[in-house]
Amino acid sequence: MNGAAPTTAHADTSRKFAALRRIALAVVRPAAPSLPALLHELLAEVEDALPSDGAMVAVYADEAQTTLRTLAVRLDGQALPDFEYPVQGSPCQRVLGAHYRYTARGVLEEVDPQSPFAQAGLDAYASFPLTDGRGAPLGVLAALGRCQPVAGGDAEHA
Repeated sequence: MNGAAPTTAHADTSRKFAALRRIALAVVRPAAPSLPALLHELLAEVEDALPSDGAMVAVYADEAQTTLRTLAVRLDGQALPDFEYPVQGSPCQRVLGAHYRYTARGVLEEVDPQSPFAQAGLDAYASFPLTDGRGAPLGVLAALGRCQPVAGGDAEHA
């Protein structure tokens, strides 16, 4: 590059790779923290890497798979208490056991108005289904945004 400043695209790609590297290193370090601490650390990295205003990991709370329970929740860089919510009618309903979902705007109308995410005005959503080794659905990993789409509108990066 002959000493020239990196292009914006190159700098953005470098930032994304650096964020993914931090996430990977958090998982493989030798002195692993407790599971809740590890999940909160990973969610903090997800929030920073995308960026997003909130993130969560949730798993089924019942045999009938009608309720999800969060294992870790973050909003605006802070850990929140875990909570349960019904799968039916939630944004997660279309993700569980299926495919990645990215919604740049409009997910707020699917969220229970009493949930911490609705009260915070989170309207953007990116989520992956979590499955076991056989592909059976376990839950979701989600990132949420308030004023901006998650990952700045880059669904592929999210």
